[in-house]
Amino acid sequence: MNEMNQKQNIIDYLEYAYSGAKAVDDVEMMIRLSRAIIAFIEYTIYCATPFKFQWLYFFSVLFIIYKIIAKNNNSYA
Repeated sequence: MNEMNQKQNIIDYLEYAYSGAKAVDDVEMMIRLSRAIIAFIEYTIYCATPFKFQWLYFFSVLFIIYKIIAKNNNSYA
C-alpha cells in the first residue's frame, strides 16, 4: 500500500467515525474528530509546502479557521 492510499484510508476512517458520532449526537466526539481531520489534512499539506512558504500557509489557515469559527459562532449561542 502506498503512502497516498494510507493517507486516504486514515481520512476515510476519521470521516466514518465522525458520521457515527453525528448519528448518535455525540457532540464532544464530533468536535474531537473534526479537529483530528483538520490536523491530519493540514499536516500533510504543510509538509508538502516549501519551507519559505510555510509561514504564509500557516497564517492563511489560521485566518480561514477564524472565519469558520466566527461564522458558526452564532449557531451555538
